[in-house]
Amino acid sequence: MYQDERLEEILKIVSKKKVISNEDLLNQVYSSKSTLRRDLIILEKQGKIERKFGYITVVDASNVEFGYQIRMKKRRV
Repeated sequence: MYQDERLEEILKIVSKKKVISNEDLLNQVYSSKSTLRRDLIILEKQGKIERKFGYITVVDASNVEFGYQIRMKKRRV
């Protein structure tokens, strides 16, 4: 399976479950631990998932934290 296909499959699984352990995801994707780890790092850098100790969660689009300057502008208005 190519990396793009694995990334899509991982996102589909994690989106459906919302929270999944690394072991469960490893069993569903059928890849090695190191391959899964590299794929999860890529998805985390893209801001699509969050890796915690032993599990993965989906990043909610509404869970965005704005920078200091933007928050101060909104506060003054």
